[in-house]
Amino acid sequence: MSAHPRRSAVVPVRFAPDERTRLYDQAKATGLSLSALVRAAALALEVKPRRPVLDTELLHLLASASNNLNQIAHGLNAARQRSFSQIDWPQLEASLKAAAGSLNDLAERTRYDR
Repeated sequence: MSAHPRRSAVVPVRFAPDERTRLYDQAKATGLSLSALVRAAALALEVKPRRPVLDTELLHLLASASNNLNQIAHGLNAARQRSFSQIDWPQLEASLKAAAGSLNDLAERTRYDR
């Protein structure tokens, strides 16, 4: 039995004529078949995963929610320095609802089961 597995899967690859000539020359110089040369080069290549494409609309929703939450935190921290009785409760409620709405929209848009 051979030490190498039977290679029966074919991967079509296109090259420009000058690239093909270079590959043949490299294969001849190294004593490898063209298939062995291309296989060795391709498998030795360290491939880095592609960065995901950013969805600007989703980033906008996240930024909006973050901004609302930051405003709430800032207001609560300022009120803690004074008196909680000075908090603008209707404004706080509106900010919380806006942040919750943005986060709900974001969660709905990023669900995997849609």
